[in-house]
Amino acid sequence: MLGFYQPFASWTHLLAALITLSTGFMLLRKGWGNKLRVASLVVFMICFLFMFSMSGIYHALEPGFGRQVFRRLDYAAIYTMIAGTATPIHIIFFRGWRRWGVLLFLWFVAIVGLLLTIILIDNMPEWLTLTIFISMGWSAIISMIHAWKLYGFQRISLALYGGVAYTVGAFIDFMRIDGPFPGITGHHEIFHLFVVLGAAMHWKLIYNWAQQPTHKKLIFMVREKSEFELIARAVGENIRISATSRQDLRRRVKEYIDLRFHPCLVPRKVRFRYYKDIMMDLHQ
Repeated sequence: MLGFYQPFASWTHLLAALITLSTGFMLLRKGWGNKLRVASLVVFMICFLFMFSMSGIYHALEPGFGRQVFRRLDYAAIYTMIAGTATPIHIIFFRGWRRWGVLLFLWFVAIVGLLLTIILIDNMPEWLTLTIFISMGWSAIISMIHAWKLYGFQRISLALYGGVAYTVGAFIDFMRIDGPFPGITGHHEIFHLFVVLGAAMHWKLIYNWAQQPTHKKLIFMVREKSEFELIARAVGENIRISATSRQDLRRRVKEYIDLRFHPCLVPRKVRFRYYKDIMMDLHQ
């Protein structure tokens, strides 16, 4: 079909790459403001785009040198996808060692696995590669149990469902369980569909939480335009609040925080720094 060696497997992931690119702008717009959060979202989108595009190209190519190159990139991208998915989740949900310790471990494993895959892919049995992928993905279960306690299962359930989708797809592929349409939906094509499903669930989870703060302190720069007009902007966050007095401003900020932020992520300190507009007559 259209000259693609494995058309169904290729098209599903090439289309997923295009969707990843287009929905990436939605995700960044929602999470815009905090540099750390935005950086984690960019990492997440790049890793997803890399995985889907490498997979799509690899499955489109005929056997030969080019296919062998992209086969290595396809496998390597799975490592970065796992670590890339965990990056915004841990940046947003956690603080301290639960954030940086887990991410350091996952990215270390991802880089080592990526290099080993590129070098030794022809000598690594399928069961070993699959075991590494699944073990790496589920290694974050300790973090998710803690998130369950903090935020409740309903709010983080998509993390679990996405992991289950990836795992079920990998099992179907490994056990060679073909679909109902021979020649079109074989075990690997079904695996690709489960990968897209798992990715969509994790994207939705991260999108739902993309406006949450990443620091324990929130600072507002408050411009006093007049006695009854104040405009506050949060440093490092895309938050703008207008008020008629300092007391009114504090009330509005509290209402905003209570409405938008999860109780476990509410900043411990909120500070206001005031400055006034100064009018100067340059003709005097």
